[in-house]
Amino acid sequence: MTSCSALRILAPFCLLSFAGCAALTEFNDVEIARSAMLGFTEQDVRMCAGFPSRTAEEGDMTIWSYEIDNRSAGVSLSAPILFGAASTNLSLPSTGTCRAQFRFVDGRVDRVSYAGNNDTARGRDTLCTPVIKGCVAYAKRFGKGKLPPPPAEADPAQVQPVKP
Repeated sequence: MTSCSALRILAPFCLLSFAGCAALTEFNDVEIARSAMLGFTEQDVRMCAGFPSRTAEEGDMTIWSYEIDNRSAGVSLSAPILFGAASTNLSLPSTGTCRAQFRFVDGRVDRVSYAGNNDTARGRDTLCTPVIKGCVAYAKRFGKGKLPPPPAEADPAQVQPVKP
């Protein structure tokens, strides 16, 4: 096998592994938002996500809905096999509809949920990333909501030396 043939075989796997790293970030954003946005006021949500597509009120509860209709092409990979005698094709469309919903009780977000055909090749609910990403960044920047704590660093005073 020549190095050029090996490169043709390995290139798609390398690209998929890099795409996996980007997908992990998007998946984390939609999951982090479920807790990071808790306690946001209506003004906070308007600042990070804009004005809602729809609203509904029921007693002291209000639901804001943001709708995203994605018609992008997605990812399509093809690779020759058997020395060019046959070809494989992998298509991962990323079309769908996301409805990110924020429930307010007493003027504060108490639940974030996602509805619609919003799963993509990058993960569950990732079609909602455009709405959510700004809100997660807003929570981090302004200390709003309930962000997960950052990883704890070891206190040098508490680290025990290793005895030989």
